[in-house]
Amino acid sequence: MLPPAVVKDSARAHFSVLGDILSSAIKNTQNLLAMPFGCGEQNMVLFAPNIYVLKYLNETQQLTEKIKSEAIGYLNAGYQRELNYKHNDGSYSAFGDQGDQSQGSTWLTAFVLKSFAQARAFIFIDETHITHAFTWLSQQQQDNGCFRSSGSLFNNAMKGGVEDEVTLSAYITIALLESSLPDTQPVVSKALTCLESSWKTTEHRGDGSSVYTKALLAYAFALAGNQDKRNEILKSLDTEAVKEGRNVCYRVCLHPVPVTGNGSRRCVEIVLHFSSVPMAF
Repeated sequence: MLPPAVVKDSARAHFSVLGDILSSAIKNTQNLLAMPFGCGEQNMVLFAPNIYVLKYLNETQQLTEKIKSEAIGYLNAGYQRELNYKHNDGSYSAFGDQGDQSQGSTWLTAFVLKSFAQARAFIFIDETHITHAFTWLSQQQQDNGCFRSSGSLFNNAMKGGVEDEVTLSAYITIALLESSLPDTQPVVSKALTCLESSWKTTEHRGDGSSVYTKALLAYAFALAGNQDKRNEILKSLDTEAVKEGRNVCYRVCLHPVPVTGNGSRRCVEIVLHFSSVPMAF
């Protein structure tokens, strides 16, 4: 429907055909590649996308020497910078080891472990840093297989990943599996036991707060090769989907640091893409 005041014969329509879902983003690679800087959290948030761009372009045979050189330069710089935020016990935090008053962050250490392990395909990563991070994370594992939260997380955009023990444990389990550890590795196996037990309490929560947790659980079990559990969780996720025609999205309730004083919950809608976890039942 055109507005009544439109100039006659001035209407124009344009459409684009893309070969894959990332085509439009890859056209603007300069916005995806970035020199890491800032504190330990910010540095890693800028470090990781360089890995994903390199992996995608390499696997789709679109990687040019110019982009490769630029991205590898950023990875080397980000890697060296992140080591400034490593604690003597092998963990990482936003501001590094500052003595007895500082603690390593469970979430950030898992993020570093995963990212360093994946970056090995493109730059030199000292294996001792990966081993130290894994050892420290394994020490945070409780008897039930879940992981205790340690340290602080200052970036509000990341806080959804540490909202509760189940979500944090799912995130860490994913990090371990994406670091090429097998599901039979004792720490990973124990973590998966934690997630299976936790799923029983998460399954019937339909208030929107569990959508992100369920998404992480589905991905964790997919990585571990447990297709039955993956499908079970995806079916539960499907019941919480907001469907409008062919569009599917999920309403997620987060608990950010309130901008105003009312402290009310803020709900945002996100689209969950499972390229490796197809929605097929």
